[in-house]
Amino acid sequence: MLFRSIDCDPGIDDAYALVLALREPSLEVLGIHTVSGNVSVAHTTRNTRGLLYLLDSDVPIHVGYNQPLAVEPRFAADVHGHNGFAGYEFSDDQLK
Repeated sequence: MLFRSIDCDPGIDDAYALVLALREPSLEVLGIHTVSGNVSVAHTTRNTRGLLYLLDSDVPIHVGYNQPLAVEPRFAADVHGHNGFAGYEFSDDQLK
């Protein structure tokens, strides 16, 4: 099965889904599209870059828009932490 792109806002839940998709031998992920969701697109993209580093994956990342098209953004830092990863920070050398 082929996934052209996975559209996601990696905090913890989407990071888990990415790990499953990227490690599933029957799937071929050709790209990851990051958007804002529970946190800003800057955080979701950084989280994705760190995650791909840990997975030793070279799937390209495409950065999307930082806010919804029709409503005001509502970030959930109080639930997911300021960066969507409950405060876990990838170091700069862990970013693809």
